Amino acid sequence: MAYRIGNIPADAPDWLVAELRKIQEAQSSTAGITFDVLYVEPKKKFTGLTVFADGTSWKPNGVGAAGVWTYYGGTWNRLG
Repeated sequence: MAYRIGNIPADAPDWLVAELRKIQEAQSSTAGITFDVLYVEPKKKFTGLTVFADGTSWKPNGVGAAGVWTYYGGTWNRLG
């Protein structure tokens, strides 16, 4: 679900309104999910955590493959 600006008080600062509009525009212009490339393993792991590993600096499970990985079952599992 994309972010949509709700009712903004009339006395809200202009900078705040501008930032909320930027957030709304950024989310509405994305056709899918995007991930930042991670070069090191996250310090906090939990079941369902999904990331994009660079596959060079950080190789989940020792596999040198860049791609999307999800943490479950106590290990990283490559999605693609």
